[in-house]
Amino acid sequence: MEKRVAILRCAKRLFAKKGYDATSMDEISKCADANKALIYYHFKNKENLYSKILLDSICSIHDSIRSQIDEIDDPENGLKIYIDAFYAQAVKDETFFRILMREIASDGSHLTGEVLGVFLKVLGMLEGIIKKGVDRGIFCEKDAKIVHFLIVGTISFYQCSKALRKKLVDDFQNKETLLKDMGNVSEQLYEIIVRGLKSDV
Repeated sequence: MEKRVAILRCAKRLFAKKGYDATSMDEISKCADANKALIYYHFKNKENLYSKILLDSICSIHDSIRSQIDEIDDPENGLKIYIDAFYAQAVKDETFFRILMREIASDGSHLTGEVLGVFLKVLGMLEGIIKKGVDRGIFCEKDAKIVHFLIVGTISFYQCSKALRKKLVDDFQNKETLLKDMGNVSEQLYEIIVRGLKSDV
């Protein structure tokens, strides 16, 4: 079991850094200190290994939202739960968002139907939150996909740009602005989006 975890951890790191096509099973084997036969035993092929990595992360987000959303009747709180789930995953698992950004850039060429199915379930929960808010006169009608892209795009760029922001600080003199504490990113994102959804604004 420990070796399986090591394979997943190494593969995720390599996929995030190099992408699916540029990552070989030999590299994963070397990184995880596991022979290729063991990798194939656990995952059958590279596609299944990649899919497992993505499924673990998106299912974690899905389960986090689902475990809370059924008990929440307030659509504003539901939106907060949705944003917090993505942000918590990004803090815990930045590599998933790096992989996701690579997939977006390559038209999702390596996303399986199973992975896409869970993504659609997650988006469906957001659609339900927004619809409930519209039905109660709290939110105005907005496309859930746009709201979703605002959430995931902002969190992805924020979390994955840490090294770039540090480089800018090191290379230029704009340290005061670039180093300024941005505060609770999830909270700020929620406030911006919920204000945009409010029907009375």
